[in-house]
Amino acid sequence: MTTTTLTTIDTLNELIQVCRDGAQGFHAAAEAVGDSKLERMLYDLSGQRTRFVGELRQCVLRQNGEPFGSGSLGGAVHRVWMSLRDAISTRNAITILEDCERGEELALSAYRDGLATLVEPDVVQVVRAQAIEVQVSHEQLRTWRYERMCRAS
Repeated sequence: MTTTTLTTIDTLNELIQVCRDGAQGFHAAAEAVGDSKLERMLYDLSGQRTRFVGELRQCVLRQNGEPFGSGSLGGAVHRVWMSLRDAISTRNAITILEDCERGEELALSAYRDGLATLVEPDVVQVVRAQAIEVQVSHEQLRTWRYERMCRAS
């Protein structure tokens, strides 16, 4: 394997870990949020991240790599999503959404970093499309949080 291919596989595996953490974090948030509309949206985001994992795994396999590895950024994202557990215990929707937003910010950073290292057009296309969806979900989370803050005041 070439150095470029190995870098691509490592980058994709980091994104797989980021998406797995996101799927678990959104699922936990959905179970705890106590608002049926918001719950459905968070479950949808969890499902989206699970779909992303599948797409990224396919990219790794096309590179003749072994899907899923861990990277340092994956650890940072994981820590943010695990801090969500503390917010969940309060069942405070605003706090849960703040933590979800923070996780999305780190995910966006991982996608930006990943896109800076990827060169294969088919892989770039998949990762870029996912990054756009992460950006949209980040903006949705911010809107949902803002709406709840306005209601609370």
